[in-house]
Amino acid sequence: PWLRLLLAATGAEVLYITWTWYGLAHRPPSTPFEHSLTFFALWTGLVLFYAIAIHNIPRARSRSATIFILSVALIFRATVLPTQLTSPPSFVGGPLEIALRSLPFFESSMWLEKALAIGADIGSLALAPALLRAAGLSPAWTLIYGWNPLVIKEAAAGAHLEPLGLLLLILAIRLVQKSTKMRAALAYGASLASSLFAATCLPLMTGALGVRAIASFLVGAAAWAYLYGSGALDLSIAVTGSVGGSLLPASMGLARTFVTRDPLYPVVLCFGIWLAVVLYRAFWKRPEPGTIPGEVLLAVGGFLMVSPQVLPWHFIPVAYFAAFSRNRGWLVFTATAPLTYLAFRNGQWVGWSFWLGCLQYF
Repeated sequence: PWLRLLLAATGAEVLYITWTWYGLAHRPPSTPFEHSLTFFALWTGLVLFYAIAIHNIPRARSRSATIFILSVALIFRATVLPTQLTSPPSFVGGPLEIALRSLPFFESSMWLEKALAIGADIGSLALAPALLRAAGLSPAWTLIYGWNPLVIKEAAAGAHLEPLGLLLLILAIRLVQKSTKMRAALAYGASLASSLFAATCLPLMTGALGVRAIASFLVGAAAWAYLYGSGALDLSIAVTGSVGGSLLPASMGLARTFVTRDPLYPVVLCFGIWLAVVLYRAFWKRPEPGTIPGEVLLAVGGFLMVSPQVLPWHFIPVAYFAAFSRNRGWLVFTATAPLTYLAFRNGQWVGWSFWLGCLQYF
């Protein structure tokens, strides 16, 4: 497996170097890079080498294999770091992200933004071997996250701040596993204040933290309440828009045709089904600390299925926790995430195509 891993790493690195050269030589591009044939050719090659590496990693379980995987993951990130690819706005940013972007020196510095994004990304990468061991898996499976092209693109090149909330959530899970639950509660509260997707794990983390989850809820609720009170948060577009969405936009379309134009009914139906599944698994199944990452994958992945808006960098948590599932469909899911960029034109999201939805979700 070592030879195949080395060939996969070398092939991917050549493509990342080509990617960086293209990004630096065509700045600013006349059209988004993600709309070009060059991007899709590079992306297909990267996903292919990624698949080859995943296919061979079960037979590479030594500590040296893990060190090699982590080292290559850092090289990939360093290669694409100089590029600044398409970075469209998010619909709903977390309080911490909005606060950071409001700082003049932060907003005007691409490198400061990149440093925070990739620093959080590397922190998550560093915690992966311990989480994998706690789940009874080989630390070499860090490759699932470390070599994922989507993570490298969105964290190192795109500089989206999704890894910040992910790092805090991972830290909370790790602290739960180490039985330091008050620290875990504070870390989870900080993740709630950093990213909306962390709230999808609220039932699961409540079951794991017990009464200490009140501290998490208070920290997260205070941050979002302050953001809403300041007028910086607009949730109206979160339901009315449908960029990258799957089940909810389709349900709304069917409801408008056959039942009612009121979006409330399909929203309640879709989120009700998701919430019922999450509550069942959190409080009836009662997962052990080592299996929490796999439950997080189901909670976050299920939320993406029913969410009206799923932008490419929202798949970063799925890419991380996919290592804790035998279902490789989650990795195919992350590989199709850039299709959403085809709905970004003239500096704004212009809607969501039914056919793009089929390609990404079906």
